[in-house]
Amino acid sequence: MSNAVRLSIAIAAGLMLGAGLGYLFSLNNPGSAAVSVTVFALMTAPALAAAVWLIMNRRQHSRETRKNEQNVERAWSDRASGWAFAFLVCALVLGSLSSNIFNVGGIDPVVYVAFGMAAYGICYLVIKRRES
Repeated sequence: MSNAVRLSIAIAAGLMLGAGLGYLFSLNNPGSAAVSVTVFALMTAPALAAAVWLIMNRRQHSRETRKNEQNVERAWSDRASGWAFAFLVCALVLGSLSSNIFNVGGIDPVVYVAFGMAAYGICYLVIKRRES
């Protein structure tokens, strides 16, 4: 089966699954079922189509993953993402404690996203510099 056929199947399946979710949502909520089905289908189709695509291509994906595990930059990236995740969890805990204990206002989630991205970049550069 060619990639174009697989992609078409994934997009169609994503739209149908999204429409099904919209229908289930419309059963419990007032309003137009047609609007719910349309909105859910359009909003969830990209993520659901990607999930179907990954399921259809899992053999090829696992082959490429095994091939990429031998790549040095990939190993650095994996280790940096692990450290960045740990730092982000620590930041989330500290932010939660500061808002609960000291009655400080909540921190905007965008700050956590920026912190996680910065932590990843810094960890990657440190690991790269240390091992190269």
